[in-house]
Amino acid sequence: MALIGIDIGTRFVKVVNIEYKGKYYLKNAFLFPAVYQGSHPPGKINEKDFFKQIISKIPLPEFKTSLIAVNIPSSLVQVMTVDLPKMSKKELNIAAIAEAKRKLVPPPGPKSIFEYSILGEIIISKIPRYKVLVIKTEKDYIEQLINIFNKFAGIIPAFISSSSYTIAHAFSRDSTKGQAATAFIDIGHDSIDIDIAKEGNLYFYRDVKFGLKNIIAHLSMKLDLSADETERVLQDKGVPEVDFDLSDRVKVAEEIMRQKYELSLAGKTQTEINPLELRLAWEANIERIVHEIRRSLVYYKEQSAGGRVENIFFVGGGAKIQGLVPALTKNFGGDCRIFDPFQERGISFKGENFPDLEQQNTFFAVALSMALSIPLTKKDRSNVVNFLPVEFKQRESIAQKRSILMFVSILLISFSILGWTKFLRDNKLLKLAVNRIEKEMEEVKDTVTALERLKRQKKNIDEKSVKVREIIRRRAISAEVLMAIAQSTPEKILLIDIMISSPAVFLPEQGTGLEQEQTLTDGPADLTKDTAPGSSGQFYKVKIEASCFADYEKMVVLAQEYKEKLETNRYFQNTRLNLPELEKVLPMVENTRDIILTETRLRIFSMEVDLMSGENEKF
Repeated sequence: MALIGIDIGTRFVKVVNIEYKGKYYLKNAFLFPAVYQGSHPPGKINEKDFFKQIISKIPLPEFKTSLIAVNIPSSLVQVMTVDLPKMSKKELNIAAIAEAKRKLVPPPGPKSIFEYSILGEIIISKIPRYKVLVIKTEKDYIEQLINIFNKFAGIIPAFISSSSYTIAHAFSRDSTKGQAATAFIDIGHDSIDIDIAKEGNLYFYRDVKFGLKNIIAHLSMKLDLSADETERVLQDKGVPEVDFDLSDRVKVAEEIMRQKYELSLAGKTQTEINPLELRLAWEANIERIVHEIRRSLVYYKEQSAGGRVENIFFVGGGAKIQGLVPALTKNFGGDCRIFDPFQERGISFKGENFPDLEQQNTFFAVALSMALSIPLTKKDRSNVVNFLPVEFKQRESIAQKRSILMFVSILLISFSILGWTKFLRDNKLLKLAVNRIEKEMEEVKDTVTALERLKRQKKNIDEKSVKVREIIRRRAISAEVLMAIAQSTPEKILLIDIMISSPAVFLPEQGTGLEQEQTLTDGPADLTKDTAPGSSGQFYKVKIEASCFADYEKMVVLAQEYKEKLETNRYFQNTRLNLPELEKVLPMVENTRDIILTETRLRIFSMEVDLMSGENEKF
């Protein structure tokens, strides 16, 4: 399953392409400058340039067959949590949106749309209630996204949501279960997004309208540099680490002047920015960011009745500014670090295709979280914040059901064809076996006729031959025969009954030299009487009744195996297998690999076999 997450930012578009084969692995990750017909989001994105950049990295056929997720800019999102009484999902949808419209400031407009997710159940005054996350965005932007993808690629994204909702999905849900809340600080170009999540669910979101562009403007003024020069300084030097107490601004200013004065006395011109001066210019911006983060943590603690944040992860372009995160984390406890989404999810990206990804990993946190959120829509569509319009959700659901139905139909047809093929083959084999048995019976009849003609010609039998015949006639069946039957029985077959009988014997008629046929009754032969079989050199008939616990096909295989073993034994011949009537095929799917055509139960079958005795005996 190929998944593509697209993070459309103010300055860059980030794309992550992953595939799931038992675990996730990275196929591609890249970014390119975002070009808008306005200055930045929510201006309309340049569609041709957008798809040209993506298709240059991901082939169009692969792009069309992948599941795609796209983010909604933070400037178009408002997030809040509400507590509602327990009710049906249909009522909850209406109540959550109504409560959000009542509390949101500024109030939503006519084109505002809402999605909600149930975070869990809480007890307030001993009454169980739902804690519900409600997210608002604008319908125009959603329609714009759908039109762009549909026009240039002929597809519809599977998932459209806010990065604040998906960022926690960059963590494995199992790794966050039962832990304290985690804060994600996304330092972007236009704003700072503060998201606080617990056990994979968003509980708090705040968009601070203060970003890198404000920091660059402030530093540019303080350092008397242009915006481009200031940006190059940030890329080269970041936030310098200095061994000086910055709280005393007067001493810091004096130290800066002293350093510049020493350079002037030495006749040197300062060509680079003084590190202490740059660090001092940074201080007000760092204090602003720390202040906003602390305000958010305090507000979350108050709203969550004392909930605490243990981990703070920094993402976005600002997190990669050298020295900025260490300067910020000095003001907080707990685990504070730059977030590496690929390492957190154990996604490998080794290879020549991603030589710089380790330096850019935090840029792709949102894009990766979008891709990892797509499977959630397959599990519980009704409780996932997905702004894809209802008609497209239903179309996708119908398409999935049709695909499943088509797959099941193909399986049924395939197994039906296989079943009929096996039935026709077995039927042909049975006909060949019947023809062979009929030929053998004809040969036996010819032999019997010849023997009878010779017997009629015999009138005198000497005394010794009579005694030998009498000994053979009274001889009981050897225990070796029963042992041979037991040894030929497969392990999975249970013997129910064994009946040994003789279909016909020939006894000498009183007063004549002729013999007449005496038919024995069915049932077990009495081997102790004078009528015991063997006196005429005929066959014993052995009827074996057996059973096995299996489906019809497995029963046929076991019965055939039993028949073959008996046929190879030196005591038996002319084995005839009697199977129960063929059942109607009713396929049952036990799992994705096993499909059973008939019910597994106790099945009984029987066999008839000829046991040689008398003159023709084989034992």
